[in-house]
Amino acid sequence: VALGTDSRASNPDLNLWAEVQWVAAAHPHVAPQQVLEMATNHGALALGLPQAGVLRVGALACVVVLPLEGPLPEDPYEGLVQAVGPPRALL
Repeated sequence: VALGTDSRASNPDLNLWAEVQWVAAAHPHVAPQQVLEMATNHGALALGLPQAGVLRVGALACVVVLPLEGPLPEDPYEGLVQAVGPPRALL
């Protein structure tokens, strides 16, 4: 399963990060790590880009900076899903 924003049917502003947060809230039985994988490496694989959507040597570099506030949960993936806003930078 991959997440994306190909239309405004499910997300009015085509914001992938809002889609990630909606899926995490609507499906609490799905682990935050799995939700993030749906938006990153699963999406890249769906597009036929196996060298994208992952952090590893030789992969295509594209990293976002997310705003986080307050005490972070023990699970770092949960902290990312709970980011308080859209990415602020694309590196």
